Amino acid sequence: MMALTQLAEPIEQTRPDATPAEPEKTTATPAAVVLTGPERALLRKVYDLIGPCIASTEYGIEYMARGYRSGCGGGFAYKCTKKRITAQWHEWIVTDRYPDGSVKKARKGRLLQDVSITYTRLAKWCDSLPEQVRAQALTWWRTYPEDMRDLPQLYRLTLEQLAEPEEPQLALW
Repeated sequence: MMALTQLAEPIEQTRPDATPAEPEKTTATPAAVVLTGPERALLRKVYDLIGPCIASTEYGIEYMARGYRSGCGGGFAYKCTKKRITAQWHEWIVTDRYPDGSVKKARKGRLLQDVSITYTRLAKWCDSLPEQVRAQALTWWRTYPEDMRDLPQLYRLTLEQLAEPEEPQLALW
């Protein structure tokens, strides 16, 4: 006869009708997406399109992707295609001026920079922003159930998020 103390493994008693314990649900925040300098510059130029993306990523990106949008001026030109935003910066050469000194005619010179960002990357960046920022953006974009829309505040918030990150200060000893 074997003694009970010789059992190597403990015996677990389970009821046949017991349900297994659910694993703990964790709401993992997306890893922060760090934009490159040229991507930040591009998004700062089209901040009015990026604000709605911060407020509602899916809606904002669908809005840009479903129609063809473009713009230019002063050597900068951008376009929104079905999959990305692309932009080019050209040298801006003034060829003629008015008597008051303002520009009368100018032309594009050499290409300085060509940048693009996919909507997938833009969505990941928007989703990685702090919840407080996204909630505030949604409030300033909202028109229903109450009209809370405040576009100047939304654009200001967007530009703050697109500001160049500060370099950490080295402690001087």
